[in-house]
Amino acid sequence: MENKILLLTEEDMYDIEHNKNLKVEKIKQGFELFEIGDKELKGAILKINNIDKPLEEVKDTYYLAKSELYNKNVYYPIDKYDECYESDFYKIISSVAFNMGASYIKIYAKNEESNNNKKEKETQFKRKDKINAKLWKADIKLEDEINLKSDNKNNFSIDKSEKIMFEDKNKNTRMTKEEFSSWIEKEGINEKALTFFENRINHFKEKGEALGEWNLKWEKSEYSKSVNETFKEIKAGISLLPSELLFIKESFSAIFRKVEDNEKKLLKEFCIHIEF
Repeated sequence: MENKILLLTEEDMYDIEHNKNLKVEKIKQGFELFEIGDKELKGAILKINNIDKPLEEVKDTYYLAKSELYNKNVYYPIDKYDECYESDFYKIISSVAFNMGASYIKIYAKNEESNNNKKEKETQFKRKDKINAKLWKADIKLEDEINLKSDNKNNFSIDKSEKIMFEDKNKNTRMTKEEFSSWIEKEGINEKALTFFENRINHFKEKGEALGEWNLKWEKSEYSKSVNETFKEIKAGISLLPSELLFIKESFSAIFRKVEDNEKKLLKEFCIHIEF
């Protein structure tokens, strides 16, 4: 199936297919259109809020993007892509590590958090002035730190931090290399998406051993970044639909009804510590 799916009601499908307005085309963004309940969706899974739902049984309208963590048809809503991806990422990495015999795993996240909202905000700038002066026959260096504050309707702030996102100890699930290979295949795990881990997985498949202590780094993929960009473009496109297409605008706005005006995006770089 396609990497991007737009799941629609029968009415929405008709409206989209019978309106060739360029602005309507823009909110499609290259998504393949499927009507809710379409039998072609059989076998595909929607993962949301840690629950797996057969896609053919889903009754709501969704923009969906395929998860790159799996070799099977697993999809996340694009407005929750990062959240769903990270939840599965922790589960997959910890399961892989423990099945290879790990005794401990910790996943850190370096966050670069940006908040954009429509309220009056404050921007801070710092300026350091160094003043050399002679006082009581001694050189004294004064450092004056001035905080300049300005109000702005669209404030942008950066807060960098590091925190533990996942931590667990051995579950005694070590497998043989044969069991491990079968498990990877059964779960449909896409090893290519775990580039930082792929060589170690292949080594365990061949030798059945993993030793020592691993410190790894993983950065958000370009695909994941592109999903976020697509989400923002679609939201903007929906808001720009003309009044004569109000029926489409109202229907599609409902897709993102749970997404707040105050958007919070987290761009993460994961650090992974594993002990055997």
